Amino acid sequence: MISALVHKGYSSEAIRLLNRLKDVGGQPDEFIFGSIFNCCAGIVCYRQTKSVHSLVVKMGYEKHVFVASALIDAYAKCGDIENARRVFDQTSRFRDVILFNTMVMAYAHHGLVGEAVETFEKMKLAVLQPSQASFVSVISACSHLGLVEQGCVFFKSMKLDYGMDPSPDNYGCLVDLFSRNGFLEDAKHVIETMPFPPWPAIWRSLLNGCKIHGNKELGEWAAEKLLQLVLENDAAYVLLSKVYSEEGSWSDAAKVWKGMRTRGLVKDPGCSWIEI
Repeated sequence: MISALVHKGYSSEAIRLLNRLKDVGGQPDEFIFGSIFNCCAGIVCYRQTKSVHSLVVKMGYEKHVFVASALIDAYAKCGDIENARRVFDQTSRFRDVILFNTMVMAYAHHGLVGEAVETFEKMKLAVLQPSQASFVSVISACSHLGLVEQGCVFFKSMKLDYGMDPSPDNYGCLVDLFSRNGFLEDAKHVIETMPFPPWPAIWRSLLNGCKIHGNKELGEWAAEKLLQLVLENDAAYVLLSKVYSEEGSWSDAAKVWKGMRTRGLVKDPGCSWIEI
Protein backbone atom coordinates (compact mmCIF):
# COMPACT_ATOMS: atom_id res chain seq x y z
CA MET A 1 0.00 0.00 0.00
CA ILE A 2 2.83 2.39 0.88
CA SER A 3 4.57 1.59 -2.41
CA ALA A 4 1.34 2.25 -4.33
CA LEU A 5 0.84 5.61 -2.58
CA VAL A 6 4.42 6.69 -3.35
CA HIS A 7 4.06 5.56 -6.97
CA LYS A 8 0.92 7.67 -7.38
CA GLY A 9 2.49 10.72 -5.72
CA TYR A 10 0.60 10.59 -2.42
CA SER A 11 3.73 11.24 -0.37
CA SER A 12 2.12 12.60 2.80
CA GLU A 13 -0.32 9.70 2.92
CA ALA A 14 2.54 7.19 2.52
CA ILE A 15 4.46 8.73 5.43
CA ARG A 16 1.31 8.79 7.60
CA LEU A 17 0.71 5.13 6.84
CA LEU A 18 4.28 4.30 7.91
CA ASN A 19 3.70 6.15 11.18
CA ARG A 20 0.43 4.26 11.74
CA LEU A 21 2.25 0.99 11.12
CA LYS A 22 4.82 1.89 13.80
CA ASP A 23 2.09 3.01 16.23
CA VAL A 24 0.37 -0.38 16.10
CA GLY A 25 3.66 -2.21 16.60
CA GLY A 26 4.15 -3.26 12.98
CA GLN A 27 7.61 -3.95 11.56
CA PRO A 28 8.48 -2.16 8.31
CA ASP A 29 10.51 -4.31 5.91
CA GLU A 30 13.16 -3.38 3.34
CA PHE A 31 10.56 -2.73 0.64
CA ILE A 32 8.65 -0.27 2.81
CA PHE A 33 11.86 1.53 3.75
CA GLY A 34 12.95 1.71 0.11
CA SER A 35 9.58 3.16 -0.91
CA ILE A 36 9.66 5.75 1.88
CA PHE A 37 13.16 6.88 0.93
CA ASN A 38 12.01 7.20 -2.70
CA CYS A 39 9.16 9.32 -1.38
CA CYS A 40 11.57 11.51 0.63
CA ALA A 41 13.78 11.96 -2.43
CA GLY A 42 10.77 12.96 -4.54
CA ILE A 43 9.57 15.67 -2.16
CA VAL A 44 13.05 16.60 -0.81
CA CYS A 45 12.07 15.85 2.79
CA TYR A 46 15.37 15.90 4.69
CA ARG A 47 14.12 15.56 8.27
CA GLN A 48 11.95 12.59 7.35
CA THR A 49 14.94 10.98 5.61
CA LYS A 50 17.09 11.29 8.74
CA SER A 51 14.26 10.07 10.97
CA VAL A 52 13.61 6.96 8.89
CA HIS A 53 17.36 6.38 8.52
CA SER A 54 17.66 6.06 12.30
CA LEU A 55 14.81 3.51 12.28
CA VAL A 56 16.57 1.57 9.50
CA VAL A 57 19.75 1.37 11.58
CA LYS A 58 17.78 0.34 14.67
CA MET A 59 16.12 -2.51 12.76
CA GLY A 60 19.30 -3.64 11.01
CA TYR A 61 18.37 -2.87 7.41
CA GLU A 62 21.13 -0.31 6.74
CA LYS A 63 23.24 -2.79 4.75
CA HIS A 64 20.39 -4.00 2.55
CA VAL A 65 21.24 -2.93 -1.02
CA PHE A 66 17.70 -1.85 -1.95
CA VAL A 67 17.39 0.28 1.18
CA ALA A 68 20.93 1.69 0.99
CA SER A 69 20.61 2.78 -2.65
CA ALA A 70 17.28 4.50 -1.95
CA LEU A 71 18.81 6.20 1.11
CA ILE A 72 21.82 7.45 -0.89
CA ASP A 73 19.45 8.91 -3.47
CA ALA A 74 17.27 10.53 -0.79
CA TYR A 75 20.21 12.21 0.94
CA ALA A 76 21.60 13.41 -2.39
CA LYS A 77 18.25 14.83 -3.53
CA CYS A 78 17.92 16.57 -0.15
CA GLY A 79 21.31 18.24 -0.60
CA ASP A 80 23.33 16.18 1.88
CA ILE A 81 26.03 14.61 -0.29
CA GLU A 82 28.21 13.89 2.74
CA ASN A 83 25.66 11.54 4.30
CA ALA A 84 25.02 10.01 0.87
CA ARG A 85 28.77 9.32 0.58
CA ARG A 86 28.86 7.93 4.13
CA VAL A 87 26.07 5.45 3.41
CA PHE A 88 27.80 4.41 0.18
CA ASP A 89 31.15 3.91 1.91
CA GLN A 90 29.48 1.69 4.51
CA THR A 91 27.85 -0.53 1.88
CA SER A 92 30.10 -0.40 -1.22
CA ARG A 93 32.05 -3.44 0.00
CA PHE A 94 29.02 -5.48 -1.07
CA ARG A 95 30.04 -4.66 -4.66
CA ASP A 96 26.59 -4.12 -6.09
CA VAL A 97 26.24 -2.24 -9.37
CA ILE A 98 23.01 -0.54 -8.20
CA LEU A 99 24.84 1.10 -5.29
CA PHE A 100 27.58 2.37 -7.57
CA ASN A 101 25.06 3.68 -10.12
CA THR A 102 23.18 5.53 -7.40
CA MET A 103 26.35 7.14 -6.05
CA VAL A 104 27.45 8.22 -9.53
CA MET A 105 24.08 9.90 -10.03
CA ALA A 106 24.30 11.48 -6.56
CA TYR A 107 27.64 13.08 -7.42
CA ALA A 108 26.33 14.17 -10.82
CA HIS A 109 23.29 15.76 -9.15
CA HIS A 110 25.68 17.90 -7.10
CA GLY A 111 27.96 18.78 -10.03
CA LEU A 112 30.81 16.66 -8.63
CA VAL A 113 31.81 15.19 -11.96
CA GLY A 114 35.31 14.21 -10.85
CA GLU A 115 33.88 12.14 -8.01
CA ALA A 116 31.22 10.67 -10.32
CA VAL A 117 33.82 9.52 -12.84
CA GLU A 118 36.09 8.23 -10.05
CA THR A 119 33.23 6.15 -8.62
CA PHE A 120 32.51 4.77 -12.08
CA GLU A 121 36.16 3.75 -12.42
CA LYS A 122 36.05 2.12 -8.96
CA MET A 123 33.09 0.09 -10.15
CA LYS A 124 35.22 -1.26 -13.01
CA LEU A 125 38.10 -2.01 -10.64
CA ALA A 126 35.67 -3.96 -8.46
CA VAL A 127 35.08 -6.16 -11.54
CA LEU A 128 31.46 -5.07 -11.70
CA GLN A 129 29.85 -5.07 -15.12
CA PRO A 130 28.48 -1.56 -15.75
CA SER A 131 24.88 -1.51 -16.88
CA GLN A 132 23.22 0.79 -19.38
CA ALA A 133 22.02 2.76 -16.33
CA SER A 134 25.68 3.14 -15.26
CA PHE A 135 26.45 4.89 -18.52
CA VAL A 136 23.33 7.05 -18.27
CA SER A 137 24.68 8.24 -14.92
CA VAL A 138 28.24 8.98 -15.97
CA ILE A 139 27.39 10.54 -19.36
CA SER A 140 24.81 12.77 -17.66
CA ALA A 141 27.50 13.86 -15.22
CA CYS A 142 29.79 14.78 -18.11
CA SER A 143 26.95 16.64 -19.81
CA HIS A 144 26.31 18.96 -16.89
CA LEU A 145 29.97 19.93 -16.53
CA GLY A 146 30.72 20.31 -20.25
CA LEU A 147 33.03 17.28 -20.54
CA VAL A 148 31.95 16.46 -24.08
CA GLU A 149 35.03 14.46 -25.09
CA GLN A 150 34.96 12.39 -21.91
CA GLY A 151 31.24 11.71 -22.32
CA CYS A 152 31.81 10.51 -25.89
CA VAL A 153 34.57 8.18 -24.69
CA PHE A 154 32.17 6.62 -22.19
CA PHE A 155 29.46 6.23 -24.83
CA LYS A 156 31.81 4.52 -27.29
CA SER A 157 33.21 2.25 -24.57
CA MET A 158 29.80 0.63 -24.14
CA LYS A 159 30.23 -1.25 -27.41
CA LEU A 160 34.02 -1.37 -27.62
CA ASP A 161 34.78 -2.49 -24.06
CA TYR A 162 31.61 -4.25 -22.95
CA GLY A 163 29.86 -5.36 -26.16
CA MET A 164 26.78 -3.51 -24.96
CA ASP A 165 24.29 -1.90 -27.34
CA PRO A 166 23.36 1.61 -26.16
CA SER A 167 19.75 1.96 -25.05
CA PRO A 168 17.39 4.81 -25.99
CA ASP A 169 18.27 6.43 -22.65
CA ASN A 170 21.97 6.28 -23.55
CA TYR A 171 21.30 7.97 -26.89
CA GLY A 172 19.17 10.54 -25.09
CA CYS A 173 22.10 11.34 -22.78
CA LEU A 174 24.44 11.68 -25.77
CA VAL A 175 22.07 14.10 -27.50
CA ASP A 176 21.76 16.09 -24.27
CA LEU A 177 25.58 16.11 -23.94
CA PHE A 178 25.95 17.61 -27.41
CA SER A 179 22.93 19.94 -27.23
CA ARG A 180 23.68 21.38 -23.82
CA ASN A 181 27.27 22.17 -24.81
CA GLY A 182 26.66 23.68 -28.23
CA PHE A 183 27.45 20.75 -30.52
CA LEU A 184 24.04 21.03 -32.13
CA GLU A 185 24.87 19.50 -35.51
CA ASP A 186 26.38 16.49 -33.73
CA ALA A 187 23.19 16.15 -31.70
CA LYS A 188 21.13 16.31 -34.88
CA HIS A 189 23.34 13.66 -36.50
CA VAL A 190 22.85 11.30 -33.53
CA ILE A 191 19.06 11.70 -33.73
CA GLU A 192 19.04 11.03 -37.47
CA THR A 193 21.32 7.97 -37.34
CA MET A 194 20.44 6.22 -34.06
CA PRO A 195 18.66 2.85 -34.37
CA PHE A 196 15.51 4.11 -32.64
CA PRO A 197 12.74 6.43 -33.82
CA PRO A 198 13.06 9.82 -32.06
CA TRP A 199 10.77 10.47 -29.11
CA PRO A 200 9.51 13.78 -27.66
CA ALA A 201 12.12 14.13 -24.91
CA ILE A 202 15.05 13.84 -27.32
CA TRP A 203 13.59 16.59 -29.52
CA ARG A 204 13.15 18.75 -26.42
CA SER A 205 16.83 18.27 -25.57
CA LEU A 206 17.86 19.48 -29.01
CA LEU A 207 15.37 22.35 -28.89
CA ASN A 208 16.63 23.39 -25.48
CA GLY A 209 20.18 23.39 -26.85
CA CYS A 210 19.03 25.63 -29.69
CA LYS A 211 17.57 28.00 -27.10
CA ILE A 212 20.79 28.07 -25.07
CA HIS A 213 23.06 28.59 -28.07
CA GLY A 214 20.77 30.69 -30.26
CA ASN A 215 20.30 28.48 -33.33
CA LYS A 216 16.99 29.62 -34.77
CA GLU A 217 16.97 27.49 -37.93
CA LEU A 218 17.70 24.23 -36.16
CA GLY A 219 15.31 25.21 -33.37
CA GLU A 220 12.48 25.64 -35.85
CA TRP A 221 13.26 22.24 -37.34
CA ALA A 222 13.36 20.54 -33.94
CA ALA A 223 10.11 22.21 -32.85
CA GLU A 224 8.40 21.05 -36.05
CA LYS A 225 9.54 17.48 -35.44
CA LEU A 226 8.39 17.61 -31.82
CA LEU A 227 4.97 18.94 -32.76
CA GLN A 228 4.57 16.15 -35.32
CA LEU A 229 4.75 13.71 -32.40
CA VAL A 230 2.74 15.68 -29.84
CA LEU A 231 0.71 18.47 -31.39
CA GLU A 232 -0.55 19.82 -28.07
CA ASN A 233 2.89 20.03 -26.45
CA ASP A 234 3.29 23.37 -24.69
CA ALA A 235 7.05 22.82 -24.17
CA ALA A 236 7.68 22.96 -27.93
CA TYR A 237 6.00 26.36 -28.19
CA VAL A 238 7.65 27.75 -25.05
CA LEU A 239 11.15 26.65 -26.06
CA LEU A 240 10.72 27.87 -29.63
CA SER A 241 9.52 31.26 -28.40
CA LYS A 242 12.64 31.47 -26.24
CA VAL A 243 14.83 30.60 -29.23
CA TYR A 244 13.31 33.58 -31.04
CA SER A 245 13.56 35.83 -27.99
CA GLU A 246 17.24 35.04 -27.48
CA GLU A 247 17.86 36.16 -31.07
CA GLY A 248 15.75 39.28 -30.65
CA SER A 249 13.07 38.02 -33.06
CA TRP A 250 10.24 39.36 -30.93
CA SER A 251 7.63 39.26 -33.67
CA ASP A 252 8.30 35.56 -34.28
CA ALA A 253 8.14 34.90 -30.53
CA ALA A 254 4.79 36.71 -30.37
CA LYS A 255 3.47 34.54 -33.23
CA VAL A 256 4.40 31.40 -31.29
CA TRP A 257 2.55 32.61 -28.19
CA LYS A 258 -0.43 33.55 -30.36
CA GLY A 259 -0.39 30.02 -31.82
CA MET A 260 -0.49 28.60 -28.32
CA ARG A 261 -3.50 30.70 -27.39
CA THR A 262 -5.27 29.76 -30.63
CA ARG A 263 -4.88 26.08 -29.77
CA GLY A 264 -6.00 26.67 -26.19
CA LEU A 265 -2.62 25.70 -24.74
CA VAL A 266 -1.43 27.16 -21.46
CA LYS A 267 2.09 26.93 -20.08
CA ASP A 268 2.12 24.88 -16.89
CA PRO A 269 3.00 27.19 -13.98
CA GLY A 270 6.29 26.57 -12.20
CA CYS A 271 6.36 25.68 -8.52
CA SER A 272 8.88 25.22 -5.74
CA TRP A 273 8.91 23.08 -2.60
CA ILE A 274 10.82 23.91 0.56
CA GLU A 275 11.02 22.18 3.94
CA ILE A 276 10.58 24.41 6.99
